[in-house]
Formats: sequence, C-alpha cells, structure tokens
Amino acid sequence: MVQNAGDWPAPVLPLFEQALVCEYASVTGGGMPVTWPVTPYLAEDRKSIGVATGLAWPAKAERARRNPKVALLFVDHVGVELATPPVVLVRGIATVKDADLQANTDRYVKESFAKLGGSYPQLPWGVVSRMSWYWARIWIDITPVEITWWPRGGLDDQPRRWAAADPEVAPSDPAQEGTPPGPWQDKPQTWREQAVHCISNLGKPDLTVMDNGWPLPLPMRRAKAAPDGFLLTPFDGLPSLREGPACLTFHGHDQTLAGHESHVFIGRAAHTDKGVRFHVERRLGDFSVPSSPWQRRRRFRAYGRRLRPRLDHELARRDLPMPELPKPTRPPVGN
Repeated sequence: MVQNAGDWPAPVLPLFEQALVCEYASVTGGGMPVTWPVTPYLAEDRKSIGVATGLAWPAKAERARRNPKVALLFVDHVGVELATPPVVLVRGIATVKDADLQANTDRYVKESFAKLGGSYPQLPWGVVSRMSWYWARIWIDITPVEITWWPRGGLDDQPRRWAAADPEVAPSDPAQEGTPPGPWQDKPQTWREQAVHCISNLGKPDLTVMDNGWPLPLPMRRAKAAPDGFLLTPFDGLPSLREGPACLTFHGHDQTLAGHESHVFIGRAAHTDKGVRFHVERRLGDFSVPSSPWQRRRRFRAYGRRLRPRLDHELARRDLPMPELPKPTRPPVGN
C-alpha cells in the first residue's frame, strides 16, 4: 500500500503510483494554458508528485517558475494494473528544482528506470549513456491543493473532491541569468492534416481551459474535425468550461511507454449548442518516439543533434558541468 503522507484520498493513491502518463498543464505569461503528457513520480516523502522536463527544453519548468499554479490530469490508464481506475484531476503548486543538476539526474535515472525499466533494456547502454541531452533534467514537484476524482472513471457522474487544509510548499530555485532557449522544433506549417490523423489514430483528446487563474485540463468524450479546428463533446460530469484561451492535447503510447505520440494544438474554446468548438490558432512541435528500437535510435540521434547545443547553453547559464549518468541496475523487460 502506498504511504499517504499527504493525507490524500485513498482511492487516488494507486493511480498516482502506477500511472505511466498524466497530462501536465501550466500557463504562459500571456495566460495561455499549455498541456503536455509527462510521466508522474511520487516524491519520496509522499507529499508531492514530481514530473521532469529536459534541461534542453525547459519551457514547462520556466512557465511553472513564473506561475506556480499547475494541474495534473490522470486519465490515461494504459499500463495501469487496476481493475477500475479513477480519473483524477489535481490542482497544485509547483516547485521548480534546477540548482543541483547532478541530484536531478540521479533522481530521474533511479525513478524512471524503476517505473519505465521495461523500455530501456531495448537500447544498448552505449546508446543510453550518450543521451546526455535527455538525462539532464529539471524537476517540478507539485504539491496538491485540490484533488477531484471520478470513481471507476465514471465521467458522466458527479465527482468527489478533497482540499488541502494548509499545504507546505517549498519555493522554487531562483531563475537563471540570461535568456532561455526558444522552441527547438520547427514551427509546423499546417495543422489540418495532423488533426485528421489525431482523430483517427489517437482517440479522445484532453481540453485545457483557464478557470480562476488555474489551468483546467479535462477529458473529452469525442472530437470531430471542423473547418477551423475541432468540435468537442464533453462528458456530463465535468465542471463547466469557460470560453477563451485553450489547449487541445492528443496522446497515445504502448504498454511500457517505449513508443509514444503526442500532438498539441493552441487556440480558443467557445460554447455551442452541442458542446465546445475549439478554434485552432497553431500547432506545437511534437515529441514522439517510435516503438521500434531501431527507429527509436534514429529518432534519438536526430533529437540529440538539435538538443545538445541547447543543453550546452543551459549549462553555461547555470555555470554547471554536465551531470554524470549513473548506470542503474536494470529490471527485466516488462517490469
């Protein structure tokens, strides 16, 4: 049984421990929510949920450092060994940690191999150890202040709620001098072809809107293509969705997260008689990984060529050396 040091509702704890993916929502300086799938990790003290982003692509962390109001949506149950897992929404305060990169890398290697170890043995250690652009990490620890959950995933039913009495939240590490890097992927020129692909292959998306200063990511029942974006049908048990800036996230992955695909659209949400119209303003560059080990090695090499100069830039901003990669004890494939 998972230790409940945070006094969270008991039904959500197994999902926090087992989930391979949750949706992490943060807010830009202009008030736009941005939601990406990430792997969640229960902190050792069991009082926060940690997510990590690469030092070479720090936008998720920089947004949280500026505005620590973030959210996590646990709706992806692939790879979860629970008979009737709930859907869980967490609103929390983020603490960004990037002052000790060696400690961050040590923690990420330990925790990611423990949770995702089944995918890493498919790659030779020589390949894994050269992926410094991947292993150098910024941690974002999220202290829940409100947890909403739908038992057994019944999103047409009314949810249950828990609120923290007086959460203790550590401050983030100070921001670094200099300018963080911009987007590392080429700006997609079109979104319509990708929209059709997402509807056909990735299924139900998650829509994130703003709600009293917080990002609010919620799963949709279905999505259809529209000339200007998507027509979305919400579940009956969701809170009301506010119109305005919004983000639509599609994601899919295999049982071990060895292969995954994510696509994110930025735009605006508006109510219609039958649901929500999402008007697309642009599509963000994706970070997808093939399931095939050979194809994955090729993709990682391409990513590395682009990300290594950015990693050097971020290390120089912090005046820190490259963290060393500890070699973990590998679990068997499938663990």
